[in-house]
Formats: sequence, structure tokens, C-alpha cells
Amino acid sequence: MATTGITVTTDIVIANEFVRGDANSDENSNIADVLVILRFLFQGHRSGVHCDKALDVDDSARIEINDAIYLLNFLFLGQRTPPSPYPACGHETTRYKLSCEVESECGE
Repeated sequence: MATTGITVTTDIVIANEFVRGDANSDENSNIADVLVILRFLFQGHRSGVHCDKALDVDDSARIEINDAIYLLNFLFLGQRTPPSPYPACGHETTRYKLSCEVESECGE
């Protein structure tokens, strides 16, 4: 009986923690995060952006104007809370391809 060698290789990626809506990683969700999202969208400004997933406030797998509007509605009108991970640090619960390559200040 012949045996066939099978090699299984897996890549384990441990995603960094983040807080959805905390676009500038200052451990608060406020109007400054809305401005970071808008600068990212309209000026391509990445300064202060450490985790694209944090900018995806509505968890749609895209960073769009809807994310800034969602956060404004939450902050000022008391509408829907951002999806997990919010308000505490956590890991992405969906398998979207937005990056979060830089370790945030979560838990420090």
C-alpha cells in the first residue's frame, strides 16, 4: 500500500484589537473621529489612522461617507451604537479585508 504525503500549511493571523469608531486611536469616539474619517475620504489623509477597521463605523467592509454620518448620528442624536467592537477594545467579528496593522492603544 502506497502512502501519499500531505502537507497542510496554515497561516494564523492574530488581528490587532481596536474600537470601532475610534478613528484616531485616542480611546474616545467623538467629533474628532468624524473629522479623521472625512479627511481620509476626501483628502486621502492617513495621519493618525492606525486601523482602517476603526473607520468602518457601520461595519460594511468599506470606508464611506456613511461611516461619518453613522458616527454623527450616534454621537449627537443617540441613534444606533456602532457594532462590536464598541465601546471597548476587541477583535473584528467579520472577515472583511480592511487592515488593522498597527497595534492600537487598546488595553494600555
